[in-house]
Amino acid sequence: MQKKVFKNRIVVLLFVVFFVASSLLRCVNFSVFANGREFQVKSTNVNVRSGAGTNFPSLGKVTLGYKFQVLGSEQDSNGKVWYKFNFNNRVGYIREDFIKSTSSNYVLDAEFELELTGQGFPEDYKVLLRQLHADHPNWKFIMQKINMDFDYAVDNEMLGTRTLVNANSISSYKSTDPGKYDFTTSTWPGFDGSSWVAASREITAYYMDPRNFLYDPYVFQFEVQTFDVRYHTLAGVMEMVKGTFLDDKINTQFISKPTDNSLIIPIIDGDLNNYAGIDTSNNTNKNSIENEIEVNGPIDNTYGIPNVNTGKVPTSGNANTGPGVVDYSKPIVPILKYKNRVFPLSNVIVAPSVTVQIPNSINVNSSLSYNFNYLTPGEWTYSEIIFDACKQVGINPYVVVSMILQEQGIKGQSDLISGKNSKYPGIYNYGNVGAFASNGLTAVENGLKYAATEGRYNRPWNTKEKAIYGVVDFYSSSFINKGQDTFYLKKWDVLGNFSNQYMTNVSGAASEGQILGSSYDNNLINSTHIFKIPYYNHMPDVPVKAPTKDGSPNNKLKNLTVQGYQLTPTFNPDITQYSMVVAPNVDMIKVSVEPYDKKAKYSGNGNIKLTVSNTIIEIMVVAENGDIKNYYLNVYKQGAENVNQRQDELVIPIITNSPLSMMEPVNDNTNLNIGNQSFIPPVVTGISVGPGE
Repeated sequence: MQKKVFKNRIVVLLFVVFFVASSLLRCVNFSVFANGREFQVKSTNVNVRSGAGTNFPSLGKVTLGYKFQVLGSEQDSNGKVWYKFNFNNRVGYIREDFIKSTSSNYVLDAEFELELTGQGFPEDYKVLLRQLHADHPNWKFIMQKINMDFDYAVDNEMLGTRTLVNANSISSYKSTDPGKYDFTTSTWPGFDGSSWVAASREITAYYMDPRNFLYDPYVFQFEVQTFDVRYHTLAGVMEMVKGTFLDDKINTQFISKPTDNSLIIPIIDGDLNNYAGIDTSNNTNKNSIENEIEVNGPIDNTYGIPNVNTGKVPTSGNANTGPGVVDYSKPIVPILKYKNRVFPLSNVIVAPSVTVQIPNSINVNSSLSYNFNYLTPGEWTYSEIIFDACKQVGINPYVVVSMILQEQGIKGQSDLISGKNSKYPGIYNYGNVGAFASNGLTAVENGLKYAATEGRYNRPWNTKEKAIYGVVDFYSSSFINKGQDTFYLKKWDVLGNFSNQYMTNVSGAASEGQILGSSYDNNLINSTHIFKIPYYNHMPDVPVKAPTKDGSPNNKLKNLTVQGYQLTPTFNPDITQYSMVVAPNVDMIKVSVEPYDKKAKYSGNGNIKLTVSNTIIEIMVVAENGDIKNYYLNVYKQGAENVNQRQDELVIPIITNSPLSMMEPVNDNTNLNIGNQSFIPPVVTGISVGPGE
């Protein structure tokens, strides 16, 4: 009996020890082992907090690839671990689920190294691709050489309103270029509505630098977007749309019935060598491939198309296999099937007993408007409709889901798809095609106007299903068929003339890639994926960093005056060098400045002593975000040599005052008002102008 009690006590003691130990380990969460290690951010626009919790104010934002060393960690009230690090000379906190260690688990793979080297990947690309290969050995990476300088590409994307950011972004994400920022009001004008403003060059370069996104899941902006029957399934689409507005059914009026799994769907690309094995270098001659081609069409009413003349759906049909000529006994759409790829030969339904000639060559770059197989109305889910449309034209359906969710949001509350717009009732536009503000119309009105206009892509889009099929058709014809077959190329038209771009959102490609990559389950994510990684001429030596500054960038003066004197030239906020002449006996002048932005600080104003024959006064304006603009005033005493020197010949010395040097005292220790604070003015540089100087 005593032995049994003793054993029970041991069991209880061991349980208590185990419970306490495991509790301690859970509290530590192994984060103690992270101290001193380097981590990097694995998401975009992540808040850095002043404490461990979302209830603490944000000190700023960091984005994908930002690296830091951990100083320690703390848990918030919900048990989440926050790592602390040095952020802009302050202690910042970032939550553990937004970061990952930079330590690599890559084991040398000679074959993979040879593959990367053979394609010409530089070392800074290889470092990132090695880690992706370690995590996902089945992934394939293809270098896509962009035959232009990186800076040239960025410069072109800065033209006009090609690249925009949300108006609520931090200020360094927004452009201050002429026409894109109003210094007189310290505001950014809206483009494409008031919610979108021009992007800065810095954030544009960051998003265009592929090295910043060679991380899972953002690397999926580089995934080739053609349909692959092995990996793209209806079940996958259904899983992807869970929890979104697409997880629903539609009572369709005129739709295409989901195709049979045995049918092979077209993958039409600008380079068929990669996808269909057709040698297009010297045209595709039917005689050279006649043993491998097959002209066929729908063979029963499940996939029939109403005859354009009778409106009847054929109940049967067949086609002879043979080179060149086929006799159709029923009205069906002819297609060319080659190496498991299908190409429509006509968008017109052929009448019975019509002979169709296979063309001598296939124009693989043509923008085909797909002729969908429409059938009887019924109740279908969004997933079934999206999957069917994508399978018919050969697009990865997960890509289309990502696009729709990016454009319409998870809840799908945009008026573009409500069908209840007062001007365009019953009209839908799931892809925001043509949706930009212009000609007095809002982005929504223009998007619905486009969708309501009869034309290509099965418009008008007057039912939900037609709108989805139409967007898929539009995307296939306008981008995939033209070689823009990744999210990156869809956003950045660096293969063309920068004009064929699906969106203006600077983060659009990265965001859609993130949605796409995050939608894959473990089995799918580890299967074969093909990525085309752009590489430009004269890439920056290191990946472009995202800007982090916030606050008003306005550092311009509204007025600069000297009491009793005129400046030469007349003051202009964009002119920084001025001169004036005073009598030989004047030993002090009063300089007044007024910035456009009341948040800006300034120095160099007030009573300025003139102790030499030529005094150069520096007026420094510091914007709220820390940007500095210097104005210079040359004050000559009458009789001093070179007093009549032309303004554009004046040599202004480089004065390296910074906000810190604003604390340097002058001889009389006069305090000047800088904004709402009292500061000691900088030293005024006196230059004696005389013979030989």
